[in-house]
Amino acid sequence: MSSLTHPEGAELLPVLVLRMANDLGVRALLIKGQVAAHHQLRPTQLSNDVDVLVEPWGFEALRAALIAAGWFGVEDHVQPAIAEVKHSVALQHALWPLELDVHRSFPGMFAAPNDAFDALWDDRVDVALAHHRLEAAGLAGSVIIGLLHAWRNPGAPKAVAEQPLLETFLDAADDELRASVSDLVRRVGAGEAGRDRWLALGVDPGPETDVDPAHMLTWRMQTDTGRPLGWSYVLLQQPLWRTPQVFVRALLGTDEQQLRIAYPHAPAGRRGLWIIRWWRLKAAIRDTPRIIRLLRRQRRR
Repeated sequence: MSSLTHPEGAELLPVLVLRMANDLGVRALLIKGQVAAHHQLRPTQLSNDVDVLVEPWGFEALRAALIAAGWFGVEDHVQPAIAEVKHSVALQHALWPLELDVHRSFPGMFAAPNDAFDALWDDRVDVALAHHRLEAAGLAGSVIIGLLHAWRNPGAPKAVAEQPLLETFLDAADDELRASVSDLVRRVGAGEAGRDRWLALGVDPGPETDVDPAHMLTWRMQTDTGRPLGWSYVLLQQPLWRTPQVFVRALLGTDEQQLRIAYPHAPAGRRGLWIIRWWRLKAAIRDTPRIIRLLRRQRRR
């Protein structure tokens, strides 16, 4: 059996995943990419992945079903998860040209994952793909997801391109949509992800609330510094006897493709691979003082 083309996969993969979730009795929402384009929050374009948000209790059941169908996990050798529980898993399949990201929660939403999903589910719409009607994040939910994703990945080309579009869209929104976004921000607990930013966009994030310290630290590790700091954080959190093992993995990695995705401007060949590793080492050394300050700030809260 030959693999699908990229356009075919982009149309059919959401249908496959949401049908599998439905067969398991699991609620799932298509998010980001095609959904944002449906809401005219970004230009229509082919994505390299498909994103699905699953109600938390059904996450493991859907992942198991996908693995049984030939999907396999993509280990991240470049940027590890620094939260206790990863918010998503990346999957690939030999016959599908796109990566599949299955989310159990979404970074920046500090409400209990079940409550956040229920709120997004209440806001859902139907999107037409491959002659099927698929349940997807609504307009308010897509605005929030898009902004949280951009704020979490500052400096990333996609975030740099899409954040101004989202902010301009929200700035021009009518009172009804702005009220819907404000209500959903409060329900999913996204107010603490960027209170000043929400207010500047005319969104009322509600009163300040207490959030899980580990989740907030994970969020700040990315957003306060302008780029991910996961490996440096992991090194500082390890017991001394594990430091060499983690350091070697952080520096060398084991997947050249993933390394080159993170550093596309590196030269080709073995020399380029060692240059990437040198850049990673320099970044870890440079980031350590920032991480120590973040850890101290979090412990004082």
